[in-house]
Amino acid sequence: MCIHLVLSLKQTVSGIMSIQTRHIPTFLMGSPFNVDLDIRGTYNVTASFVWLGNAYRFSVSKWSGQGFSGFVAKFHAHCIRDPKLFGVWDMENGMREINTEQRLNCVFEATSDVFKTIDLICTHHRRSLLEYATWFITKARVDTSVYSDFITQIACEAIIETNLMAPNVIWEDIRFGR
Repeated sequence: MCIHLVLSLKQTVSGIMSIQTRHIPTFLMGSPFNVDLDIRGTYNVTASFVWLGNAYRFSVSKWSGQGFSGFVAKFHAHCIRDPKLFGVWDMENGMREINTEQRLNCVFEATSDVFKTIDLICTHHRRSLLEYATWFITKARVDTSVYSDFITQIACEAIIETNLMAPNVIWEDIRFGR
């Protein structure tokens, strides 16, 4: 999956800085589409996209506000990150050097990881996305202190929130005795 980020700063009416991304091409199950991300100054993310003719929108707030420090710690612990792009976050040695642009890069990368995870889930559980997402959130042994589980949980929440790839079923009223 390839996500190209093009940034432009935009001041909203409320005065909270919002970062808009445009032309973010990506793929789910080989089908291309564009994602529009709105990232607020609190690092709350709203992703909007049209895929296979259906409009979807979900929000991620788990890494916004006070949850940001925990998120960045998980993000950096997951793998070696380029300090120029993502800053330095080493709580073990007491090193925290990260500017606003690097924080935003962490959020963009994590959002990309969410879409990569959704793609993996779609590929493996084509006909049972909602069932898998529900099972993962309610039954799987999830350790959200680990970045991979944290991202997978967000991906599953996004699948449920958007009702991704749910069948378009018109239910016939079936009752006993009719």
